[in-house]
Amino acid sequence: MSLYKTFSNIDWCIKNAEFDTAIEELNLLKPIIIENFSALSEIDKIKPGDERTDRAVVLVLNYCGFLISCGDIKKDKSVIEEGMSYAQSVFSKLSSDHSLYSSYGYNLANGYSSLYEIKQNFHEQFFIGDKQTEEAKQLYRTILTNIDSCNKLILSILTNYANLLNGRLGRSIEALHVFDRALDIEPKFSMALANKGYVQNLLASVTDGEAKKVLLHEAYINIKKAINLGLEVGPRQYFEGIIENNIKKIFPDISSLGENIECSITLSDEGDFKSYYKKFCVSHGLYLNPISKSHQCAAATYDPLIITKMLVEKSQLNKLYKFSGYFNQIKQEYVFARYLTAQSFYQDPSIKFIDEDVVLLNTLEYSAHSIFLEQARTAFRVSYSILDKIAFFMNEYLDLGFPENRIYFYLFSPLHRKNKLEKLYPIQNPYLAAILDLATDFTNGHFEKISKLRNALEHRFKSVHIFDIPQNDVEEENINKMTTKEFRELLVEFLVIVKSAIFYLALFIDWEEKKKVKEKGDHKLVPIRLHELKDELKGG
Repeated sequence: MSLYKTFSNIDWCIKNAEFDTAIEELNLLKPIIIENFSALSEIDKIKPGDERTDRAVVLVLNYCGFLISCGDIKKDKSVIEEGMSYAQSVFSKLSSDHSLYSSYGYNLANGYSSLYEIKQNFHEQFFIGDKQTEEAKQLYRTILTNIDSCNKLILSILTNYANLLNGRLGRSIEALHVFDRALDIEPKFSMALANKGYVQNLLASVTDGEAKKVLLHEAYINIKKAINLGLEVGPRQYFEGIIENNIKKIFPDISSLGENIECSITLSDEGDFKSYYKKFCVSHGLYLNPISKSHQCAAATYDPLIITKMLVEKSQLNKLYKFSGYFNQIKQEYVFARYLTAQSFYQDPSIKFIDEDVVLLNTLEYSAHSIFLEQARTAFRVSYSILDKIAFFMNEYLDLGFPENRIYFYLFSPLHRKNKLEKLYPIQNPYLAAILDLATDFTNGHFEKISKLRNALEHRFKSVHIFDIPQNDVEEENINKMTTKEFRELLVEFLVIVKSAIFYLALFIDWEEKKKVKEKGDHKLVPIRLHELKDELKGG
């Protein structure tokens, strides 16, 4: 039997849940794989188009990929680790322009993610900042940066990365964006549709008003579409359970609404800033609202995110007002940063006069100086300060003991040497895990550019340039020189990160308050929900 036929048989066995047979077939292949692997071990660098290595690279790729898949489904660490050992050895030798670089990285990322899932399920807790999660995140991100959007593997990479963010790290908002990216490439990709619907169902718990109805309707439609397109038996049963046990319990008549989501008041373009602002925020996903940006309607253009309720003893009612007040302030500062960002893009000519007659000297470096750029700078500073306010909120809510004047978001990373997170373990709240993991990405280098930019804006002088800067004029690690286009793009990217953090804070509170009911019972607690503050009462 040819190797191609053997691998096809193994693939069929896995798809039909005959995993033991698949592993037996793989064991029969081991002598051939070892022979080819040994040949690769003698080569320092594997480059594309090398006839000496092409066949061996393909064989080892298929072998290790199938081992990791079987080990993942059977929850067998030894099988996963065996596949990863082959994958790691070859991956470290591949040049980044090799056609199979992304495939090897994908297999390795899946392996780390699977090992973490086994560990997480066994201990029934989250482990933030450990080797498995950090390696998996870095690998998925690296290959997504390098892979061509036409590569058929990209859909699986995006979906598995989103599942890691949501299922293993609690980062549901960011997962939603990744699922959207997959569906932009292939709208009928069933696993992305189903998982997106599941995440939308989760986010309904902190969403209010018309947005909640639209969100659940879209979640229902996405899962039904995925089922109709074809899901394997296990996933299909799981997602059918989400519809019956979650969505229909909140929205019993949802199946009667059909597949057309009706939103009131479709967005129109009146040629003014208000119209521009709404479309800008929807298109970039900047509302504190989990409805897809494809919905250009009223339900998508407001900020329904709330702390739904808090349960406290009668003697502690002031806590509800205090924390609701903190959350109001966080939301309002975010809205202000979002407004400044939109203004910096819109460049309203009616305020251009502010720059007139400001005497500046020509320093011959083509730095930009304008009220619109200052709006963007201020939006960035405000956005970063929101993260520290979230840390302040968490410090008080959890009574962590950080001094009030020394509480920063990055201290919530388990990787930071000065964190005081011992009392949070074991971590079982997925949204506490999300906040800690987001903080970890500010410690492990993933958001290094944002952190360096913030420090430059706050503590040094930050030059933003009108024109592209010649590469030989920019030091590799120098964040002090950017173009206006680069700066504004990074600002929008950062706002989405801050939006995610605010969502995780609301979801964290919601989860903790529900836990109180289970632990203490309703009779000992007072469920209170504050009334909405009307616009005319917000003051000025």
